[in-house]
Amino acid sequence: FELGVREKVVLHCPDLSVARDAAGHVVAVPSLDLPKDWIKGSVGAGDAFCAGMLLAILKDMDLEAGMRLASCAAAANLASADATGGALPLAETLALEAKFTRKQIKEQST
Repeated sequence: FELGVREKVVLHCPDLSVARDAAGHVVAVPSLDLPKDWIKGSVGAGDAFCAGMLLAILKDMDLEAGMRLASCAAAANLASADATGGALPLAETLALEAKFTRKQIKEQST
């Protein structure tokens, strides 16, 4: 935020996403725990996450809901070997959250 971010920052990696807003709220959302046979490729998964987060911002969703949507979009993308074949309608994308559990993240001390 000291470098010019105005509203929120979202970081995404294979295990989770973390966000902070201008008010200082920090939210972490674990990724979906996908079975190995679900994953056909990873090309475009980060882009799918970003697209899901941008949609959430446009819909004025809170950080947690946005990262949940974004992680479901990334999970849908992983089911396809190419960058766009995993794209699903919004309802089907969100339904992945009921189909799979979320990863358990162990906190680490610094």
